[in-house]
Amino acid sequence: ALHGRWHGCFLAKPMRIDSSKSLNDVNYPTSLLADAVLLDPSCLGRLEEFDDEQLSMTHEIVVLFIQDAPLRVLSIQAAFAPFDTADLARAAHALTGAAANVGAAALANACSSLEQACSDGLLHDDAAVSVAGIVQLIQLSVAELSQWQHRHQQAHHQANDQLPPAGAAP
Repeated sequence: ALHGRWHGCFLAKPMRIDSSKSLNDVNYPTSLLADAVLLDPSCLGRLEEFDDEQLSMTHEIVVLFIQDAPLRVLSIQAAFAPFDTADLARAAHALTGAAANVGAAALANACSSLEQACSDGLLHDDAAVSVAGIVQLIQLSVAELSQWQHRHQQAHHQANDQLPPAGAAP
């Protein structure tokens, strides 16, 4: 399991940008994702504690994240293309908070690491790999959250199906 910051993103040397390389040319090492905790269910569980029986608020937060994910990908990619570290740090910061809100732990850690590296001016040779990893983590996190939402909606419908009809004697 992945604990703390997502250290697999960065090497400890200064960044040299290869302007001929785009994110489409980057092969992200899937081994870095093998043990990643994509979704921390305890985070969504904490939201559920303050929610109604239908989990309306929790589902709305998840839906907003899923709907916003493509825009987040575009923000990260748009900041990476001209290699604007200030914009890349802002996009990573925004995604860190959004991911943390829905329990997308690996994504939040990866974005936090990228934001910190941008802010400290310590981007490294594998920045393209880091950004490609974040894009992949967004996709994986959206898939996990979609599955979570589907499971919870099914459970709610099954629970309602087992209730006696309104006005029926107990």
